[in-house]
Amino acid sequence: MQTKRKIRRILSSFLALVLVIGMLPIRSLAETTKADWTIDEQSEAEMSYWRLSNKNELTVVANAEGIKTPSINYIGTYVNDEGRTVIRLSYRAFQNLASGVWQKALFKFDSDLFDLIDFKHRGTGMYKGTVNARWHDHANYNEISTFTDVVSSTSGAVNVKEQNLDNNKNKTGANARLEIPIDLVLKEGMTVENLVGQPHIQMRITNKDYSQVFCVAGTGKASSDPTNNDDSAVDPDSLITPYNSYTFMTYVPSKNNNADVNTVSDYNMDYQFYSANSYAKYNEEGGYIDVFHKQSKMNSADNIGWLSLIHI
Repeated sequence: MQTKRKIRRILSSFLALVLVIGMLPIRSLAETTKADWTIDEQSEAEMSYWRLSNKNELTVVANAEGIKTPSINYIGTYVNDEGRTVIRLSYRAFQNLASGVWQKALFKFDSDLFDLIDFKHRGTGMYKGTVNARWHDHANYNEISTFTDVVSSTSGAVNVKEQNLDNNKNKTGANARLEIPIDLVLKEGMTVENLVGQPHIQMRITNKDYSQVFCVAGTGKASSDPTNNDDSAVDPDSLITPYNSYTFMTYVPSKNNNADVNTVSDYNMDYQFYSANSYAKYNEEGGYIDVFHKQSKMNSADNIGWLSLIHI
C-alpha cells in the first residue's frame, strides 16, 4: 500500500514538473551566446566613421605647435596624358616650424571611392616637397610619392593609406603656407560618373609609431587655465575632443565637380588668412552646438590660430 502511495506521489510530482516546463517560454530553454561587439572588415568598410585603434591616443597640441590648422581639400578633376580621370586633392597647412613629432598622414577612403582608385598607378599619391605661399598647381610640384598600406589594427579602419611627411619632405618652417597636391588616378575606364553619392576622404596626422593622433589646439581645457590660453597642460578629466578636431575631411562631389582642374589657378592670393579648419561641440546645458572655426594668419605676432565661435 505504501509502495503504491509513493509511486502516485512520484507520478504527481513528475506531471506537475511537466506542466510547469510546458508553461515556460521556448526562449528560456534556448542556448545563450555572448554578443559579438567586434566589427568585421566588410562591415567597417561600409562605415564613414573612423574609430581609433587600441594603439591610438589623442594628443591635443599646444598653441605653440608648429603645424597649424591642417586640412584636406577637394580641388577638382582632370584627364591625364593617358586619358585617365584624376581626382586632385590638396593637403593644406600653416607651418611655422617643422615639427619633429608628426610624421605620418593617414587617409581613409569611403569604400566605393577606394575601389575606383588605381593605387598601383605611379601617378596616384602625394607630391613631394613644399612650395611656400603657392598653390597645388605650382610647377615645382613634380614628383609623386605613392601611397603605402597601413593595417586596420594600427589605423583603426580598413581602406586606409599612408604618406610619410618626413620622407616626402612635406614639412618646413619660417611661416610657410602650404597647399601640397594629392592625385588619385582612377582605374581604366572609370570616371566621376561612376561615383556613388558623394564619397568622403578623411585624414589624420600621427607620430612615427601611430601612438599619438594630432588634435587641434583649443579643443581641450586645462583645469589650471580656465581661460584656455594654453593647451599644453590639458586636464585629461576635462578633455573635450570632437571627432572633427582630429579627423579632417573632404568629399568628392559627383556633380558640379570642377571637371577641369587645370583652369584652377586664379585663387585669391589672400595670405593674411590662409589655412583653416572647423570643429563642433554640443553644449548639453544650453542645448545648442558650438561651431569653432580656426584660421591661421600670416603674421605670427598677430595671433596665428585665430578662433571664432558660432552658436547653432
